[in-house]
Amino acid sequence: MRIVRDLDAILLYPATLSERAGLALVKALEADDTLAARLTDDLAKAAPADASSEQSAIAVAIKPATSPKPPAKPATPLRSGLEYRDQSGGAILLQGAALRDPSFRARLIEALRRLD
Repeated sequence: MRIVRDLDAILLYPATLSERAGLALVKALEADDTLAARLTDDLAKAAPADASSEQSAIAVAIKPATSPKPPAKPATPLRSGLEYRDQSGGAILLQGAALRDPSFRARLIEALRRLD
């Protein structure tokens, strides 16, 4: 098993890893060839005193780096109380106070239905 091969010498509490945590660790080890060495260094520095501390250190090490979200595209006004935003996948988001008016919503939906 990958965990035993890569981390047997450093894990103090391997039996306490849950199945889910173990699978996540194996997946992370397979995706990142440098993880075993980094995790070995991190655990040696952290010197976890208990299973919980060791598992926390592992969780931090395998947590994927998150990239910052791109800024939201600005809304484009259509008329007073109504604007739209382009979304991914070709979607359009309509928003604004005009959409709270049932009569306006009905007219808007009918106008969209009449489009070719």
